[in-house]
Amino acid sequence: MVDVHSNQTVWMNMPEVPLAGPAADGTDRKRRSQTASQAKASPPNTVAALADSLRPEQWQRFHLRDGTRGPIEADIACLTVWVWDGFEVAPKQWTLIIRREVEDITRPKTARNNRKKQKGRKARKAKRNDRKAVANSVAMVQTHTAEALAAGPDEAAAPPSEANAAPAGHADEQPEDTKTKYSLSNAPLDTPALELARQQGLRYNIERCNQDGKSSCGMADYRCVGWRAWHHHTALVMAAMLFVLQQRLQGLDVGQVLSFEDVVFMVAHRLVKPKLSDEEIERMIAIRYKRRLASTQSNIRRKQKALGLGFPAPS
Repeated sequence: MVDVHSNQTVWMNMPEVPLAGPAADGTDRKRRSQTASQAKASPPNTVAALADSLRPEQWQRFHLRDGTRGPIEADIACLTVWVWDGFEVAPKQWTLIIRREVEDITRPKTARNNRKKQKGRKARKAKRNDRKAVANSVAMVQTHTAEALAAGPDEAAAPPSEANAAPAGHADEQPEDTKTKYSLSNAPLDTPALELARQQGLRYNIERCNQDGKSSCGMADYRCVGWRAWHHHTALVMAAMLFVLQQRLQGLDVGQVLSFEDVVFMVAHRLVKPKLSDEEIERMIAIRYKRRLASTQSNIRRKQKALGLGFPAPS
């Protein structure tokens, strides 16, 4: 699984790549000098253009995971495409995964206001560019008129062309509300779309592990000048994170949901600074869990209320 930019070029059908003959010195320089335009197949498209051309029935909405603000859903479309960079002997077949985020209408007003502010700043910037373009055009016309009056009617210069005029701004262009993500996968073609969507969204889990390691296990707190010392430090951090994971799994077996910070809190008050008893530690862990659960349930209720779900219809 690899993420690609929106201008990545792909083919919907396998292109027939022409093979060039050897160069004069017997090398294959001509073979490597091919371009993608020489391929005989349907014209290539960018992944963004493919996403815009998809029909509504080609999108599938999946529930990826549960978050603190309720279930996280996304619209997924999977297509079989071919990719060729112009240097390989033959194009390769990939599975294109297009993920379109489902806008959360229950997002806090502060986030929506920040997004509106960003749009407003871009619109004001575009208007300033428009005013500058108009001012530049007026200045060019005034300069041309002054030169024409000074040179006389016989030597009047040609009026400025549109090609030389300053480009006008695009005040109407606004960023899209939804975020689209593109990825290529070499998984088997019979892989379910839900599995591909979940694999594409694993970046959050990886970044979350890195954040926990840096904030609680000292992953970034090293003073090394060589690779061996850095490897030793990283090995100790990985061992500590493995211990935390084992403690969390053991807690699930007895019906206790522990976070990464909960395990670090327990270890710190039992081994490093044993000032609290086991009963007090368990009571504080239970309070932390109830607070997290109450926050999650409140966000879910807010989302259900916004969507009109889970509440009786008004009489």
